Amino acid sequence: MGCCSSNLKESQHQKFCIFMKECITRSDFKGIESLVRSSRGETWLDEKITIAKGLSLNALGFALWLGKIDIFVFLHTTFKADLLQCELILEKQSTSILEIICKQGYGELMDYYLPIYLENFHDNAHSKAVESLTIDLEKSKLYDYKPKGTYTPIQIACEKGYINILSSVHTFFKEYHYCPSQLDIDYQDEKTGENCALIACKQGNFSMIKFLHEVCSANFKAINRKNEGALQILAAASKKKPAQGLYTCFEYLVETVKVDVMYMYEETLLLTDNKAIIGYIENKLLSKGVRVKKVEIEAKIMGENASQANFSNDSIYLDLKKCLDNDDDKKSMPSSVFPVENDTGFCSSISII
Repeated sequence: MGCCSSNLKESQHQKFCIFMKECITRSDFKGIESLVRSSRGETWLDEKITIAKGLSLNALGFALWLGKIDIFVFLHTTFKADLLQCELILEKQSTSILEIICKQGYGELMDYYLPIYLENFHDNAHSKAVESLTIDLEKSKLYDYKPKGTYTPIQIACEKGYINILSSVHTFFKEYHYCPSQLDIDYQDEKTGENCALIACKQGNFSMIKFLHEVCSANFKAINRKNEGALQILAAASKKKPAQGLYTCFEYLVETVKVDVMYMYEETLLLTDNKAIIGYIENKLLSKGVRVKKVEIEAKIMGENASQANFSNDSIYLDLKKCLDNDDDKKSMPSSVFPVENDTGFCSSISII
């Protein structure tokens, strides 16, 4: 009897998952309401209902994945779907609600979720009273959870070029004296040292660079872990990105943002093959009293490498000659330390033709 009851419940749960997924996909509000009301007393609404591209999701998570802001809000406000439970499911898969919003560029979802995120964001310096949700301290840490990937959610949005996401975040935090690292435009990644400004340069995205400077006053003077600044990163990007637009980025950074063209200028020239950028850098340096050409730097490096190679060859010859001389001395002066018979030393194995 108990077994039959268990099987029946499992069957009902499976049907709930199938129908809930269909209703969310179709934006069927009445269907969702009917399903939730028929499953009263169960926790199915907050449990996993499907897998999307390898990611297990509950109802809230699936609505989030599809970018259905209306369904997401409906589930959360009308049926009190648990955002924390959604975060827990995602956290176990090394992601978060914020990361998905930023990866997909869901601006409306960001506008809705930001106040909720901040209200439940906790750290030692800036804790806030939680009025609408009761969450214990251990669970609240999820709201400051950083996925295993290098970039923070806001940096992911920057990399993908979602100005709408950065605009929402910047506008929202204008009223606050602090910003969580997950959403801080100037936050520098612990591993790479990159912030949003440097990431925009890495992408060669002029619209993003301009937005970050003129709207967000982002820090373009930052230096990454390789001691590269905005110009070196952009120069390196010019080898991978289409040349069109990169010159505009470079000129904008120097003329408008006032990034120092003198910083590591030799490296900057060596990092790019873009003739327009090379010419611009050389002329800019000349205006500052530095007369230099990329071809001269390359010739100098080639000369130094050739000199080092000759020095290395000379050293090998001298070491070999010394070894051979020592070998001759050993053979003319037998001793218990250097036995003559069955000599298998390094020099004895070398034959000179």
